[in-house]
Amino acid sequence: MGSKARGAVAVLAAAVGVLTSLAATRAAQADAPLQIRRTIEVPADGARRHAAVVTTVAVQPRGRLLAAAGDDHVIRLWNMDDGMPATRLAGHRDWVRAMSFCPDGETLISSGNDGQVLLWNVRDGRMQRRLASQLAAVDALVFSHDGTWVATAGFDGAIWVHDVATGSHRELPCACRDIRSLAVSGDDRHLAAGGRDGVLRVWDLASDTLVREEAAHHRRIRTVIFAADDAQLITGGEDGLVRIWNWKTDGQVSELPRRPVKIMSLVLCGPQLLATASSDNTIRLWNLTTRSEIGQLTGHAGSVATLAYRDGVLVSGGYDTFVRLWTVLGEPGTGLRSADRGR
Repeated sequence: MGSKARGAVAVLAAAVGVLTSLAATRAAQADAPLQIRRTIEVPADGARRHAAVVTTVAVQPRGRLLAAAGDDHVIRLWNMDDGMPATRLAGHRDWVRAMSFCPDGETLISSGNDGQVLLWNVRDGRMQRRLASQLAAVDALVFSHDGTWVATAGFDGAIWVHDVATGSHRELPCACRDIRSLAVSGDDRHLAAGGRDGVLRVWDLASDTLVREEAAHHRRIRTVIFAADDAQLITGGEDGLVRIWNWKTDGQVSELPRRPVKIMSLVLCGPQLLATASSDNTIRLWNLTTRSEIGQLTGHAGSVATLAYRDGVLVSGGYDTFVRLWTVLGEPGTGLRSADRGR
């Protein structure tokens, strides 16, 4: 494939995948036909000279860029419309674990095992500056919705909130020394975190106080997101559970039907449509109203480690060194289908 062809250009291929409709309504009871998806293979042009395991993807707000990175220390950007490579960002010295675009889409932030938190200009591909340099790996980060601050966490037993303009930061002490996921509420007032100890924690950022602490999972929490209305938090863990928490009110929790997998990533594809990525190489789609699985996206040949979504396009990255783009059409109760992004 393209990883052997000069090691510089991503290979764009069309492949066939199956999206099986499992919804309980009449419109979604029949199996969807075979559909087309776009597949991008990560080239072997990094420091380690092998195609990268993809563990983080990000989609540009109000733009057409897709970013992907993993264990070869390089961040690559592609054009989502045609799958062609745009630029590569080299500056990390170890595995890149997390990325996020600034809400204005002009800046990308990244972090990884080298402890660096780097800001990049996505127009010219240059590193703007180093926002932080820590002794421990930084596995998780999240931008505020107004773009003024970013929170980072990893293996040092703290969550850091950095002012993007000044570079100043403040610390939120955390009992967990292995944080894998951060999420910020829509109003930027609360920050949630999950990690190795399976505990879900939520801070009030106005006072920097811990306001919620729940033993959420039996094993490591891999992923945390706020639901569309911020009233609920959704967590996924290595115990195979996806749990939905009424964290603001009574603390009640509901669960999606458990699968014998590790949940690696979660993303909302609509107010009541959730995508989960897992260690069995599968992406599952869930109706949050009925708490039922309504579809599967198959095609990855390794664990699906990361998901991103914007404007009908679901992006996945996995241990098989591929990035895949899916167009998810329809809402729960009306059927789902996957379509080609175009060529």
